[in-house]
Formats: sequence, C-alpha cells, structure tokens
Amino acid sequence: MTKKLLTIRDVDDETFTKFKSRAVQEKMKMGDALEEAMSIWLKEKEYKNKPSIKRFLKFRSKQNI
Repeated sequence: MTKKLLTIRDVDDETFTKFKSRAVQEKMKMGDALEEAMSIWLKEKEYKNKPSIKRFLKFRSKQNI
C-alpha cells in the first residue's frame, strides 16, 4: 500500500484536538488513526446505500402496490 503526505484544510479545531488526543491515548500515529476513521466512514456510507428489504416494503405499502 502506498502512503500519501496530506494537508487538510478547514478542520474544526476542537474536533481535531479531540481526535488527536484520542489517537495519543490509543498510542496510534495520526495517519493510522485518520486512515481507520476514513475506512469506518466509507463502510458506513456503503451500508447506508445498500438496498433494504424493510425500506422497500415500507415504500411499497405507501404506494399501495
């Protein structure tokens, strides 16, 4: 896996401070902590976009199909 050097703009100072503090508590490098956070965020987004039988049935019942 190739690593990149990043500059990130417009990050809320309080959020960054809490994130950095937690990374230190977990004895993680900032890059590793950020990579983990991004992976979790991507998985959540993929999960939310997956079709759900429950949502389909709810939609279907509203359409009176």
